[in-house]
Amino acid sequence: ACQIMVNDSHSVCQGGTYEESEDSCEDGAAGLVCGACDEGWTRDEPITLCIDCEEMPPRWIMILGINFELIQKAGLGLFLAQRAMNAALHQKKIDAVILRVWM
Repeated sequence: ACQIMVNDSHSVCQGGTYEESEDSCEDGAAGLVCGACDEGWTRDEPITLCIDCEEMPPRWIMILGINFELIQKAGLGLFLAQRAMNAALHQKKIDAVILRVWM
């Protein structure tokens, strides 16, 4: 069954027969149960509405966002590794034990 909803009120699947499957989905949706996006449409998360690619931010902004997130996570990983190494040498605090259990 189609799980993608438009404004939480009705499904993107409009119903019909297999022969009418081309016209049985809302704009942007495609496929047998309207679970895929038409060409020129996309979605950020599963089970959400397809949006027109023209409404997406510019490609360079998305690449910048991905790079920022990767740098942020790498920095956090390096920070935690450094803390764990320092605590392993000077086992005075319980931080190293907590970090090892958490990781």
